[in-house]
Amino acid sequence: GMEKIDLSKLFNLIFKYIIVVVICTAGGAWLAREYTDRYITKNYSSTVQVIAPLGNQKNGDATGEIDKNIRLITTYADVVRSSAVLKEIAKEIDGKTTKSYSANDLYHAITVDHNSDSQVFGIKATATNPDDAAVIANTTFSVFKHNIQSLLGVTNIRAISKGVANRAPDSPNLILNILIGATVGFLLALGILVGIDYRKRSRKSRSSVLADLEITELGKVSTISLRQLHRTRRELIKTSVEKQQIDKGEKMA
Repeated sequence: GMEKIDLSKLFNLIFKYIIVVVICTAGGAWLAREYTDRYITKNYSSTVQVIAPLGNQKNGDATGEIDKNIRLITTYADVVRSSAVLKEIAKEIDGKTTKSYSANDLYHAITVDHNSDSQVFGIKATATNPDDAAVIANTTFSVFKHNIQSLLGVTNIRAISKGVANRAPDSPNLILNILIGATVGFLLALGILVGIDYRKRSRKSRSSVLADLEITELGKVSTISLRQLHRTRRELIKTSVEKQQIDKGEKMA
């Protein structure tokens, strides 16, 4: 199996192959940026900050009035997203935006942001075009203000700040995506380095095993050849002795 790589070895590997690490990390970041830029739909948001202030309090029960106003904001949020108001907004923005929006589109595009203990709330519109987002947010506020007046007789609602077209998209989060891409690239580089290191070490151990085998093979070869040498010598001696004996016999005859 694969041996465990300790941290010092890993750092040494990173420094040894720093080019591979840099290329993979930068490549991952670049790919994430390109993908985010070209293939992910950008969403832009625009918010109208609205205040629902207190009436003139002379009886000193300001706290009760604040609580009532804060509770009212929940009602306001429901009014903003009611179908009658959304249909009215759709009619109002017709021709003012880059594409047409149905009441259902607006239901998904409009949200009401509110801190539980504040009299200020935000009417936020999100769209794929920054100018559309601003038009939707501002129109929503004016339609809502008109409706809340006729429905609840509330006249003191004001916009603290109008919705503006923000050129920086809300989503996707480009920096986060680039960081994720760079991390994936870096991990890929580590994987490659560990693979290279493992192959090198297994090759080294394989070559040392082969070297051991060759030595034993050589050992075998030498013992075989020595044995053969002895045998051959013996046979040579034997044949030469026999020849001498034959020669002697011939001479005697």
